[in-house]
Amino acid sequence: MSVFNDSHGITDGNILVWNQGRNPLVNFNFMLRVELLFDLPCKSVKAFTREMEYDFIQEGGLNDYVHMLRKPITRPFTLEIERYVGVDYVDPMPLGANLALPVFLFVGRAPNQFIPFVVARTYVFTGCCVMKKTYGDLVGDQSGLLVETTTLGYREMLCVDIPWSDALTDVGADYAQSPTSSLSDEIKQKQQAEQQAREAEKAQQEQDARDAEAARQERREKAEQAAGSPAQEESEGTQEP
Repeated sequence: MSVFNDSHGITDGNILVWNQGRNPLVNFNFMLRVELLFDLPCKSVKAFTREMEYDFIQEGGLNDYVHMLRKPITRPFTLEIERYVGVDYVDPMPLGANLALPVFLFVGRAPNQFIPFVVARTYVFTGCCVMKKTYGDLVGDQSGLLVETTTLGYREMLCVDIPWSDALTDVGADYAQSPTSSLSDEIKQKQQAEQQAREAEKAQQEQDARDAEAARQERREKAEQAAGSPAQEESEGTQEP
């Protein structure tokens, strides 16, 4: 059974099974929100983990039993963010900054649609600190875009899923578009109007050319008839006697 269509599965009608694994999320529709002010488009967000540390104590004998005792965390959790270097008036994540508000990472089903309670999954990182900045390589023998990698250390991570996001994919699609998308739509509409105007002008020119050719043909026929009529009268005059 495909997970991308609405085909019926063996769990249909079973009220005890809610997660049927349908409509999986894509990994390229995401956005980072910092300090609730900066919405940052990113090249990539490296895999991040949330784990706990344990001490392992083995019992004596041959019972093959190991006790797992949780111990305090000895190192911070990290999050690596790759961004293309642009023209930012304010660096949203300067080195050494302790972010006052949580960092949100939205993962959606549709591009430019990162609305609270509609976006499919949200990662919330609290207690964030900018630990490291790595600037991309500068290579003279090949073209490319400059990339900046920022390493965030965080204390806690919360993963929030919205199960009804699939049904609300198209909700708010009009105002969820970015200004760039709106501008691109206006440009496309203008280009389509210009294309239609050029096609109409070309069709009018072709029609004018056909009309002019028909007029020339008509004048030519009239001229030929006018040139042939005196000779015909003269021949008729010679035949009368």
